[in-house]
Amino acid sequence: VAIGKPVDMQQTNKQEYVGNVFLPKKPGQIIDMLPKEQILSQPGVVAAEVFPKVGDVQQVQRKSSETDGYVFIKSDSIDSVENKMQQIFNRFYECMKTK
Repeated sequence: VAIGKPVDMQQTNKQEYVGNVFLPKKPGQIIDMLPKEQILSQPGVVAAEVFPKVGDVQQVQRKSSETDGYVFIKSDSIDSVENKMQQIFNRFYECMKTK
């Protein structure tokens, strides 16, 4: 929000960065997947939501808003956040089994 005057931002020695990653969706009936509890136990994860359950049948429509959930990750550098985001994305995708 522009307020028309300078804002005094208090600098701290420790800067944290936060990113969010959308979990990929696979078509078919879900027979196995990475549970939310395991995602939440990963280093840097501060929040997560997983929408489908084992047994659900999914159709992929290639919409930009289509996702199986999301994860918020924080760390002390942008590179670290990006690396953790990629690791969680890959692990979720590898663990998602459909038929």
